[in-house]
Amino acid sequence: MWTLAGDAIAVNDLLRQSESIDADARSKIIEHLDRMLVASQRLDGAGRTNHPLIDANIQHFVKDIELARMQAAADPPNYFMAGSVAGACFYCHGR
Repeated sequence: MWTLAGDAIAVNDLLRQSESIDADARSKIIEHLDRMLVASQRLDGAGRTNHPLIDANIQHFVKDIELARMQAAADPPNYFMAGSVAGACFYCHGR
């Protein structure tokens, strides 16, 4: 869970850093989304967590992260879903 939260905060920070996202920031966003995907897939296989919303919606969350990663890697990139999945964690775990 903390891996997801940390990477979500990092994605949020990268998305908010400027009006345009350069290639380096895009690469970092994709890396964080990759880590979020692995962590969320582990949670999906684990059964239950200490987070009731994640437990009830983990399969949808995994699909949203997959879509966010795919859209961030597209040409041109779209960061809407990246902001959405980061925001889902940032609300509670943000600074």
